[in-house]
Amino acid sequence: MKKKFHFNVILFIGFLLLFPLAISGNQVLRVVGEKNVSIPAEDLQNVDYLIITGENMTETLKPLAEWKSQKGLRTLILNVDDITTDYSGDDEPEKIKNCINDFYLNNQTTWVLLAGDFDMVPTREAYALEIYPEFPSDGDTVSCDYYYSDLDHDWDSNDDGLWGSDDDDKDYIAEVYVGRLCTNINSEMENLVQNIIEYETDPDVGPWMTSALYAGTMLVFDSDYDDDGVVDFEECDANRPNNFLANRLPDNWTSLLMAEDDGLKNSSYNYDLPLNFTGLQEQINSGFSTGVIVGHGWPQGMVRTVFDTDYDGDGLFDYTADPYTNDPGQAIDEKSSPLLITTDITLDPVNNRLGMYYLGGCSTGTFDSPSDCISEYFLKNAAIGCIAGSRVVWGEDQWDEREHGGWYSDGLNVRFWEQLFLYNQPGKAFSYAKADYVADRELIGIDDDKGYFEDWEQKVLKQFNLLGDPEVNLWQTIPEALDITQLSSDSNEIMKYVVNADNGTISGICVTAVRGSELLWKGYTDENGEVEVPFTDEEIKFISITASEDQFIPSIIENVEEYTPPEEEKKVPGYNLLIFVGFCFLGVIFILSSKRKQLKL
Repeated sequence: MKKKFHFNVILFIGFLLLFPLAISGNQVLRVVGEKNVSIPAEDLQNVDYLIITGENMTETLKPLAEWKSQKGLRTLILNVDDITTDYSGDDEPEKIKNCINDFYLNNQTTWVLLAGDFDMVPTREAYALEIYPEFPSDGDTVSCDYYYSDLDHDWDSNDDGLWGSDDDDKDYIAEVYVGRLCTNINSEMENLVQNIIEYETDPDVGPWMTSALYAGTMLVFDSDYDDDGVVDFEECDANRPNNFLANRLPDNWTSLLMAEDDGLKNSSYNYDLPLNFTGLQEQINSGFSTGVIVGHGWPQGMVRTVFDTDYDGDGLFDYTADPYTNDPGQAIDEKSSPLLITTDITLDPVNNRLGMYYLGGCSTGTFDSPSDCISEYFLKNAAIGCIAGSRVVWGEDQWDEREHGGWYSDGLNVRFWEQLFLYNQPGKAFSYAKADYVADRELIGIDDDKGYFEDWEQKVLKQFNLLGDPEVNLWQTIPEALDITQLSSDSNEIMKYVVNADNGTISGICVTAVRGSELLWKGYTDENGEVEVPFTDEEIKFISITASEDQFIPSIIENVEEYTPPEEEKKVPGYNLLIFVGFCFLGVIFILSSKRKQLKL
């Protein structure tokens, strides 16, 4: 009786072992952090492009996932709530970072889009000490989405809760490239998604695609602190680095420079138009491929600085003492701060000519506040992408022309555009710019005549964020349009296509087969511009075929019939595995049964 009881127990344990297989369906078990998470098998393939968002945004983002798939990037949308349930971490940002790291290590993820505002997809508030006494309200943390790019450092190695402090392990060599679509409103997200798709598939072709806008104010005038007629602090004119950038543009590009033309001190450097509120609005709305706007800022805008009154007529802006100390001197002469740009301005570029913008003013990228900052406003109205700082921004005093581009905000600005014209995708270019900055600092060291403020440098590197799609291919030439057409084929099992541009057939063009947002196949045209796609004439009815390449307008053959997935076959999910394990278990039972018979004998 006792042996029979043991035998029944073994049978019951066997049932428990087999039951999970019977209900597992097409899912497999993967170890994620400290948890076992059941994930559909089809999602375990490579995920090139990862979208992280809130539950209510998933449907809105599906068209973007479909377009990325058509470009050849396998794309997956993940919900923040699911991530924070399935992954370990001290807080939401760390759980999200652990998720991204998992996909990077196991699915070769390269691009990450944070699709939501700061309270839907949180940023990392990273430690960045503000040492200047005039800005105590700025605090000692900055919004830092770059935290999600540095996957091989946890940014709190000493467990003091100050993420990214001097003692923590971190670097500026990105494992993935991160951008953010900053809204929690579905209609706004829908517009942002549509902007990305239209920018890449149906742009307004013209000279604007190779034109750059530069708008730089006077930031500081030549200053006298002790009324001796000698310059104690030299001027800082944002038009000077803008000229440096304009002179480094590719040969096929043009530029338009706007600078201060009012008051007692105008810009000493070349410019095409005077800089003012109305004029800047008109130029942005005319459409530029790229733009740099620098002035003193706050979250909702920027201002110019105009030298109005020079009481002693010496051409210097006089103070009672040094204004940049704990006991600051007061201004003797007078200056004003006319508005340069604000969120109240109407930005609506003609024919949706969206540009990539870098904003160099303080706090213009403060997206972690209830009201939209100016960089968010740009993204929603005039930009395909926008880079800006989330707190007080520090530029280089008396910036001058050097091959490496200088330091602080000015230096990061120069390096970003340098990398963008090399790699053409803002997420990659921005990450490379930060890595290049750090490498240059280590190689070149400190300029003795300029001083060095490590806290401000770290603040610049952490606080500048990219709002926009990190992967979008920015226009750098006036593009040709691709044309993909189907050729006759000797077989119904393979479809043949040819891709043409203005000058005939073209090789090396990426061709994809996509059903919905599922990337089924990707290949490239041969030396004759032809490609064979391994689907039957019946299957191809449900599949869209896309030809795409950087600096070409893509061509798409849409599916002629809507795909409806067939009903699941009515068999036990995991059937083959269930049979195999079942036979193994029956073998064990047989052996045990034989042993029992031998014992009875």
